[in-house]
Parts: sequence; structure tokens; C-alpha cells
Amino acid sequence: MEIIRLNENHRAKERNANAGYFSYSIDLARSHFLSSPILTIHRVRRKICQVMSEFRLGLTRLARAILGRKPPADPFYSVNPDVFIALVKAFNLQQIARVSGQDLLAGHGYYEFGLFRGASLWFAEQISREYTGKSFYFFGFDSFRGLPRPKLEIEAAVYRKGDFACSIGQVTENLKKYRADFARIRLYKGFFSPAHFARLAREQKKEFLPVSICLIDVDLYESTVPVLDFIAPYLVTGSLLLFDDFNQFGPDNQSGERRALLEFKARYPLFRAEHLFDYGREGVAFRVLSMPSELAQ
Repeated sequence: MEIIRLNENHRAKERNANAGYFSYSIDLARSHFLSSPILTIHRVRRKICQVMSEFRLGLTRLARAILGRKPPADPFYSVNPDVFIALVKAFNLQQIARVSGQDLLAGHGYYEFGLFRGASLWFAEQISREYTGKSFYFFGFDSFRGLPRPKLEIEAAVYRKGDFACSIGQVTENLKKYRADFARIRLYKGFFSPAHFARLAREQKKEFLPVSICLIDVDLYESTVPVLDFIAPYLVTGSLLLFDDFNQFGPDNQSGERRALLEFKARYPLFRAEHLFDYGREGVAFRVLSMPSELAQ
């Protein structure tokens, strides 16, 4: 099944039932979205986990201050906990593929773009111990300064420059605190751009392995485009792609990760991938079915 051939009517009905965002057509939604109360709801929903965690942390610090105890470190969490379920499914699928004769759990890698506090990278490393050995590596990419300033109007209405910022020092501390295996982890700092990834490909080329599982959680269209171009040479038949924000604006092909993937498909018409499953409100997983030689060069 090609990635473009999604059943939009079914997907729209499912989103309406779960979230109630788009009860009108996408054309009407785009014309009114920026001035609609739905925009505020969307923004609040995406922030709710972070706000509640920080509120609980504040209460805990206050209580400990009253009791004369040292306050805890910053909380360690994921904005989208559904990604943990998706990662379990992804590793299980790769284990099934291994039994069938296609082993992407040895000599391959897990890639994650958009780490926030590092919780999903940590979780992937932990559960991978049941499936992989020392030849399986983890590659984490982030600006560690939050999102860049959104360029698309519809995205700028939801996100702000600096959203989801967490320093590389804090992420490293989180991973070490919860005993991640740093012998298999590599972190790369920088805003996602063609120049940034070209430098990494040139200077760190020998480090990167074929993709087993790739989690893309970068929210913005202009960040997703260079990410896909960067991982293209490392994709192989059977690679799993998890887009954490694929449906953040519903069936809108003019923004976000959805638009970036459609354009990637247009640039490489021989690229094929199948839809595997949806997760949470916005996430979608695909499996690569074929990789043309032009991408592997």
C-alpha cells in the first residue's frame, strides 16, 4: 500500500469521534482555523502534560521546602505517552521480521529526532535489551534549545520558538540517572537544516547504521524535510518510520510532518511504504517496502 493511499474519509471520522477537531471540511477548516477556538484547544491539549507535570513538581518542591528536604530534579516524562506503546509495537514487529528471516535488530540503529527530555529515547533503549545486542545503536538528534521559529502560519499559531527546550546536559543527566547504556547511545546537537545534516553526514558518516526504527517528533514542516533527506540513505526495506505528529492538523496536506512525507514521496516516486498503525491522537507508523537505488547512493 502506498503511503499516499490513505482512506481519508475513514481517518477523518475516527479523528472526529476521538477528538472532535474537524467536524467540517478541511477547506473550511483551513479558512477559519487561525481564528477558531479549536486552535486554543489544540494548543492547550499539546501542553497539558507538560503543565501538569510542572505543577506537580512545584507542589512537591513546596512540600519538601516546608519539610526541609532537598527538591527533586526536573521531571522526566514524554509529552505524548502513547509513543511508548508505539515503540513496543515497533520492536515486536522487528522481532517478528527477524523470525521470518529479515533481521533489522543486529547491525542496525534506532533514530530519534526531537528528544525533549529524552524519555522516549531512554524507553526505546531499555526495551531494546530484550531484542538487541551490542551491535544495535541509538542516535538522538535535537537542537536542545527547543523548536525554531515556525514559518508556516498555521504552525506558528500553535507553536512558539523555544517550545520543548531541554539542554543536552539535562537530557544526558536524565539518561544516566535511569541507567541508559551510553555505550550504545550517540547524541547530536543542532537545529535541523540541510547544512547541519550535511555536516553530520560528512564528519560522522561512519557512525550511522541502517535504520531499524526511526521516531520523528519534530512538529514542524520545515524541520521534517531535512530529517527525511538525511535518513534517506540509511533507510532499508523493513525500516519502520514513526511520525509522532503526522495528524496534528487532521487530513491537512499543507503543513507538518504530513506535508513533508508527501513531498519526500514526490521526490522519490519509487519509494514505497505501507501504513502499519496509528497511535494516540496524531501518531502514525509506516514500514518501508522498497528503496530505490537513487536513495542509497
